[in-house]
Amino acid sequence: MNTAVKILIVFVTACSLSFMALAGAISLGGPNWWGRTQALTEFTFEASAGETTTYSASYRPTGESVKSGSDSLADVVVAALNKESQVLTAKEQELDQRIAAEQANIQALKSYQEKDVAALDARAAEFAVELKRINTQITNTINNSATQEADSVAEKLQAMTSQGELLKKRREDVLRLRDQLALVRTDRDRLAEQKQELEDILVLLESSITQLERRSQQLQDRSK
Repeated sequence: MNTAVKILIVFVTACSLSFMALAGAISLGGPNWWGRTQALTEFTFEASAGETTTYSASYRPTGESVKSGSDSLADVVVAALNKESQVLTAKEQELDQRIAAEQANIQALKSYQEKDVAALDARAAEFAVELKRINTQITNTINNSATQEADSVAEKLQAMTSQGELLKKRREDVLRLRDQLALVRTDRDRLAEQKQELEDILVLLESSITQLERRSQQLQDRSK
């Protein structure tokens, strides 16, 4: 009888030690889920103690509940990662819309610039012809000693000078539009770079979510 009791005690002790070793291996080998929560700064994680410890997470900017009442911290972390992925996708779509709007503005500015430059060139050619005609008229008037006609031509020349100043101002406007176009292109390139960065982050998050979901499934299978 005593021998059987001793064998039973040894057996129970061995089983207890084996269980403790298995629990320690799982604890050390599995992901550090609380450590993962520290990287998700946009979320609030809570643990509720009771007969069974439950976990919940909420999105800080809106206070939206992401996951609540789950007995698996891994599921809560994965839900938070999915929410972060959705937020990044929405930001990417917003950037796409902004880039499309900027591209439309660029096309409009380019069309306006081309039309304006063509009109200015045509007007400048007309001014050149008119100025040449007036200079010829002035020369003929001086040669014929027609003072009155010379005064009239001088007035026309003054008007042409005013028009020349207007033409200069328009050319300055064209240069200003070109500078604005360069700024718009710079903004477009910057937005494209931000979009690429967000796409890279999204790819990394999707890969991380896949790995976490696989690991969570493995842990759940082990617990069964």
